[in-house]
Amino acid sequence: MLKTGLVGNPTDPQMQTVMRHPGFEVSGFCDTSDSNQAEYYRGAPARLTEKELIEKTDALIFKTITPGTTGLLSEALKNSRHAMLLNTDGLSAEDITCLIKLSEESQTVIQARKNAHANPALDACYPMIAHPLLMEIKMMTSATLTGQCDPGIAGNLHKIVDIILSVCTSNVKKVYALKQPGGASFFGFLSARIEFDNGSAASIIYTTLTGNEGFEIDIYQKDRLMKVDVHNNRLGIYDKTQTGRKVSYKYSEFGRIDDSYLYYDLERFSRAVATNSTAGRDLFDMYKTTELNSLIRQKAGITK
Repeated sequence: MLKTGLVGNPTDPQMQTVMRHPGFEVSGFCDTSDSNQAEYYRGAPARLTEKELIEKTDALIFKTITPGTTGLLSEALKNSRHAMLLNTDGLSAEDITCLIKLSEESQTVIQARKNAHANPALDACYPMIAHPLLMEIKMMTSATLTGQCDPGIAGNLHKIVDIILSVCTSNVKKVYALKQPGGASFFGFLSARIEFDNGSAASIIYTTLTGNEGFEIDIYQKDRLMKVDVHNNRLGIYDKTQTGRKVSYKYSEFGRIDDSYLYYDLERFSRAVATNSTAGRDLFDMYKTTELNSLIRQKAGITK
């Protein structure tokens, strides 16, 4: 079993999943938030200082990265502790560059959960993707687009970009983006188009106009269209037949998202630690996602 420390509140559902995993022995937790909720949670592991957490574990699992936890992450790597990041929205490109250097120097594993593989319906698409011609992503949210960078918007764009770069694996060629606020009601939208060296393209519509929540992805290939409803965890596949006119349709509903996908990530992390793999690919993917996210917001006029 991997001796593990949790950075975050152990009452969080994802942290609970880690505690239930048979391959992880949770030695304690450190919560940098002001909440004392964890103190009253029956069965919670011991609350430790940052120093104690590093001393008593071989790996740390971070619920999220904030200014209050980046120092702990760096110190853990310097002390040859491995790290798994359940959310990387708070990391800048400069932060990731430093982590790559620390990981290489200490020969430690840093693994990040990928939004692109956290949804069963979306994950089912990847084996069927050869050369995507076009991706169309529409996210509807009640968040507000303003001249400043709302952390919620930055996080949602991070998820979108992560998915795009997992489907379109070629180098980014051009990026276009614009933002249209909607006046006093704060309704508006962000539109972006990303073109790749291999001819693939992706378009993004991020809107608050409907006042509803939704996340839809269409992936076009030659003779095939895959439609993913991320929020409702549904996948529809349309295949053109040999006659060139009729379309066959297959629909799958995967039900609710459960612990199985986090279990998969935990297994991958455990294997990487056991085989002394540096898992540097995760860090480079994080860097590319963060850079493209920043570029889209910059071109759209959404500043930090």
